[in-house]
Amino acid sequence: MTSAKRISISVPVSLLKEVDSMACADETSRAQFITDAMQTYIEARKRKDMRESLRSGYERMASLNLDIAESCINAENEGCDLCMQGLTGGGDVGDI
Repeated sequence: MTSAKRISISVPVSLLKEVDSMACADETSRAQFITDAMQTYIEARKRKDMRESLRSGYERMASLNLDIAESCINAENEGCDLCMQGLTGGGDVGDI
């Protein structure tokens, strides 16, 4: 285990009772229960922050991605038209 630092905090009595009850049910100490709770909270917060960062990035890139997709659709349509012409005899397959 890494080194530990003793701290002193004040919490509402009702919260402390719940912590003690849950720690007892988990067969762990109050300190370990609170440590685990803090680690769980920190991990959840980091995941939330990462999701928000990704969402923000996707939103910023959405306009650029749409512009790229729209600029490529014409080339894709032209390719499909040429292919269909070759398949239907509307042009020489070698022209594709």
